[in-house]
Formats: sequence, structure tokens, C-alpha cells
Amino acid sequence: MDSVAMISGRFFRRTVPMLTLVGGLLLTAVGCKPTEKNYKAAYDAALAKRQTKIDADLGVPEEGLIVEGAPVRRTFDDTQVWYLVTSIGALDEGSLPPGRFNVATGAFKMPVNALDQARTLRGRGYESLAVRGENDLFYTVVSTEDSISGAVAFYKEFIDRNPEFTYVGLPSLTIIEKR
Repeated sequence: MDSVAMISGRFFRRTVPMLTLVGGLLLTAVGCKPTEKNYKAAYDAALAKRQTKIDADLGVPEEGLIVEGAPVRRTFDDTQVWYLVTSIGALDEGSLPPGRFNVATGAFKMPVNALDQARTLRGRGYESLAVRGENDLFYTVVSTEDSISGAVAFYKEFIDRNPEFTYVGLPSLTIIEKR
């Protein structure tokens, strides 16, 4: 065997495995590159798993805790609505009293805001009124009904006719049952 063949054989025996090893390490390092998105996804999954265990240990219902005095999801006539039972009354002596089932579009800390939204809704053709509720809240009521089915029917109609409406202080249009 001549010396050139011996040198090139030794070169390939040492260099090729070394290049293969270095190339494999580089591919592994580049292919498993952690990203902020991956870290966040793993962190969120771990938090959700931990919270599920804590909720199970505490006996929290699957739909979550109900905040007293806040609207909850209820189903009436095959329609899911936001629903709240609270004491409400006329804001001033000249106002019409609210009915048993009231469809509310807003909840405010200041009566002037409830009155302003009621005025805006009256300009759109609704018989709207502002009412005083519990916990220093003032609601804008866009409809008062004698039955829950009448309130649900109005609820669906209002949402269909006013898809762009913003419900201040409420998760959506809310049916308030007068306590």
C-alpha cells in the first residue's frame, strides 16, 4: 500500500466519524431549540393541571364558582341567557316601576350613566328606563316582561337587531328577575 492511500485512509477513518458526530450534535441543538411559545404552552398546561387538582380538592363545580350578585348562565326555552335575581326599584318617583323580568343592557356605579343609556335606547325606539339595584348599582332596562318566556323572546330579538351593542358592566344582555 502506498503512503498516499495510507494517509487518505487514516484521514477518512478519523475525519468522517468526527464530522458525522459534530453534524449530528448541531442538528440536535438546532432541532430542539426551545422557544418562548413552547415554554409558555408548557407553563400554561402545568398551571391548568395544577388548578384542576386544586379545584377538585376543594370541590369547586366544573362550571366554576358563582360570584354572588353577578349574572350567571341559565337556559330557558332552549336559549342560554345571562340571568340575575336582585332587588331593583324605580330610580326616581316619575319613572315606571320595573316589571318582574327585566332585560338589562348595562350596569353602572353612577345613575347619570344608566339614565344616559336609557335615553339613547329610547332614541332607538325602545321603552327603556333606569333602575336602582343592590350594591349601589344602577341598571338600564330595555324591556320589562311579566314572564320569563317573554323576556327570553325579547332577549333574542334585541341581540339579533343590535349585534354591535356594547353591554357596559354586564357580560352581555342580562335578564334581571326582580326579587
